[in-house]
Amino acid sequence: MWIIDHIKWFELFYYTFAILTFMVAFYTFNVYRQQLYGAIISRCIDIYRKDFFDLSSSSNEKKCLDYIDFVNEELFYYQNSYISKKVANEWVDGMIEFLPIHYKDKIVNESNCLHQIKKLHLLQKYPRVMKSFTICKVYNYEEIYSKNPKSSIAKLAERKKLINEILSNIKKYKN
Repeated sequence: MWIIDHIKWFELFYYTFAILTFMVAFYTFNVYRQQLYGAIISRCIDIYRKDFFDLSSSSNEKKCLDYIDFVNEELFYYQNSYISKKVANEWVDGMIEFLPIHYKDKIVNESNCLHQIKKLHLLQKYPRVMKSFTICKVYNYEEIYSKNPKSSIAKLAERKKLINEILSNIKKYKN
């Protein structure tokens, strides 16, 4: 009888220890994952500030190719859930200032993207970027690129719709 009582206590201790070990491992995994995601975001911000902050004034083909490669990497991070949708929204909001957006084999933001990228068809070498920035819906690009402060609410709403379609395209992309 005494042995049976000790075995039950041992089983209780064993299962309690196993559950606590699992909880600690799960917590540690999540902490390290969040640190990794934070490091990714920080690294991308640093690279952008260092290499691409003055991109709008650049006509350098290599710099444009480097930027597209950088964008491809950022889209990969969102596609594979390394960054949140909130972060991806901010990044894509910046990308639409530089990258050509395609609709029915036509660049719809012709006067608002980098001339060097559209002229050389640089996106062709990056299918993830090309697929992400090829849209199916029609948007008001005058509103999206408006400099008029009075239209800021409409501008934000239209940009948000465009960004959501681009983010949806990223998630649909298969390597």
